[in-house]
Amino acid sequence: MTTPSPSWDDLRLLLAVVETGSLARAASATGSSVQTLSRRLKQLEAELGGGLFLREANALTPTPLAKSLARQAATMRAGADAIARLVDSHRDAPTRIVRVTATNTVTHFISAHFHEVAGQCRAAGAAVTLLPSRVQFDLGRREADIALRMAKLPEQGDMVMRRIGRIGFAVYALRDGGAPGVIGFADHERFRSQAQWLDDWAEARGLPVVLRCSEKAPRLAAALSGLGATLLPCVADADPRLVRVSPRAFLEDVYLLIHRDLRQVPAIRATAEAIAALFKTHARMLAGES
Repeated sequence: MTTPSPSWDDLRLLLAVVETGSLARAASATGSSVQTLSRRLKQLEAELGGGLFLREANALTPTPLAKSLARQAATMRAGADAIARLVDSHRDAPTRIVRVTATNTVTHFISAHFHEVAGQCRAAGAAVTLLPSRVQFDLGRREADIALRMAKLPEQGDMVMRRIGRIGFAVYALRDGGAPGVIGFADHERFRSQAQWLDDWAEARGLPVVLRCSEKAPRLAAALSGLGATLLPCVADADPRLVRVSPRAFLEDVYLLIHRDLRQVPAIRATAEAIAALFKTHARMLAGES
């Protein structure tokens, strides 16, 4: 009797569990519930006649069978994604949603100045959606169409990439006075260079770190409350409530990425060119030179 082949849907779920190492994370990634995912995996194990995971207290460890199936499923997914991109690149519609993922800082800049390029995007049929996130969306799987990244550029994938600008960082405090303290970073792994620079700056001046928070918005709110100074992108020069209290700390390059299969789609290409032009127009301000 021939063993039935697993369905692609089951393999997709298996791959998600192997890649994330968790039913909860895999359920979130695939849009399933934990209960449904667990049931489907048990059914798949019964069909295959072999265990797929060693279930431990806080993790699922894939068996050799699960690892082998996941490798094949990843190849199948890559082929399916390539077909989807091919179809997507030839889709003819008067308006196309163009999803742009970037950090909160870059998203805020684009939002504040989008009126300068909105007409250019509309003329190309682009309905732009901004996705602020530090999570690196997968362009190959069409989780986004354009990515703006300042670090951790992809080592794999057929991407077209170019540097479109630089963003400077400096320390800012409330212009009308405030406490002589510093609002530092909580996560030194994700923000290693920024966190270390700010801690060194504070220590050299004998200033206490009165609060730690890695995201920009709450650090800015704390600085505006007068709690202390913090490291911010140099676009903060435009905020009359703030004053720069340090030289420019450093510059970070900003890269624009598009998957090669979609680079000639008119709406995506026009949006990318508009964003690149926006960075060029405001280059001195972004770098903290104006």
